[in-house]
Amino acid sequence: MLGVPVHKWMGKGYTSQTDARAAHSSWICPACVFVSSRTSPVPGRPPKPGKKMGGNFRNYSHMAELGRRGWRYVNASKGEKDLLRGFLLAPHVGSWFCAVADSGQKHVLPFAPVNPAGSCAGVVRFEESDVAVPESAGEDVTEITELLTAGGTKDGILSGQHSPYLWQRCPDHVRRFEDEVGRRLRGGGWFRLAVWLAQRDEERAAARLAAEKAERAKRKKRGK
Repeated sequence: MLGVPVHKWMGKGYTSQTDARAAHSSWICPACVFVSSRTSPVPGRPPKPGKKMGGNFRNYSHMAELGRRGWRYVNASKGEKDLLRGFLLAPHVGSWFCAVADSGQKHVLPFAPVNPAGSCAGVVRFEESDVAVPESAGEDVTEITELLTAGGTKDGILSGQHSPYLWQRCPDHVRRFEDEVGRRLRGGGWFRLAVWLAQRDEERAAARLAAEKAERAKRKKRGK
């Protein structure tokens, strides 16, 4: 695939001019033309039976790392956050990049910066923003996951406005989270991405809810 003149390629709905690596160029590079095309095949996302086209690059998050045998590339849908967490929170032997898609309406892959080897710390593309991922990334996501599993919500964690239910259940947990994580990260790009990545432990949450239900039943029975 060849490059394309900007005036032939850029439609009226294009809004990423300010993110262009060479804003004054009159050409779009072949790589950007490829990943931006609806007809370009996304690796591992073939058409469903009876359909002409498979996945669309903008609907997926993209990860790659340079190894001894070249670049290793993986993509993930929004429902495959475990793949993203596994990649993003691990140390990287070679150069790497990660582009995280949320809405599925924005191309993220062309704008992802390449990071040096040796650490999980780096800069990743999250929708329309570049986000600095710290060395504490794994611990931060774990803390958010624990609060979600305990009954917190993503809206409450992002805002700091936790529900009365959560305060009644585990006030010490909430205070510790706010002191050690919330006050340090809230309002930053990494905090938003970390909350987006975190998912509660469904098995442990189900066990907690079952125990709470059983306790309510006991109290009700004692009250009769």
